[in-house]
Amino acid sequence: MKYNAKYFINKFEKIPEEKWTIGDYEDRTDTIIKYCALGHCGNIGDGHFTPEAQALQDLVKEKLEVSVAYVNDAVLGVGEILTSEQLKMIKDLGDTPKERILNALLMIDAGILEEFTNN
Repeated sequence: MKYNAKYFINKFEKIPEEKWTIGDYEDRTDTIIKYCALGHCGNIGDGHFTPEAQALQDLVKEKLEVSVAYVNDAVLGVGEILTSEQLKMIKDLGDTPKERILNALLMIDAGILEEFTNN
C-alpha cells in the first residue's frame, strides 16, 4: 500500500469531527470513542507505530519538520521544542485536530507547504 498525502486526505475526510481528540491516541471517556490522527491509523501508544501511522508521521515530519502529534494537538509537547513560528503555523492550520491535519495534508499534496511555512 502506498501511503501519501492523498491517501490520508481521503481517509481523514470521512471521519466525523466528533471522533477526533487531542492529547492521546484514543479517548474513551465519552460515549463516542475519539482518536487523534495517529490513533485513527491504528496507533495505540505502545511505543510502536503501525505502518500506516509511521507513514503519516514520516510525511508530516519531512514537510513540516514537526511530529503529527503537534499538528493534531496544536500545543507544545514533550520531546521537541517548537519555535514560536512553528506553533503559529500549526495553529493557523485550523481550530480542530481534523482541520489542522487535513489542511496540512492538502498543502503537502498541493506542494504549497513551503510557501506557508516561510510566512
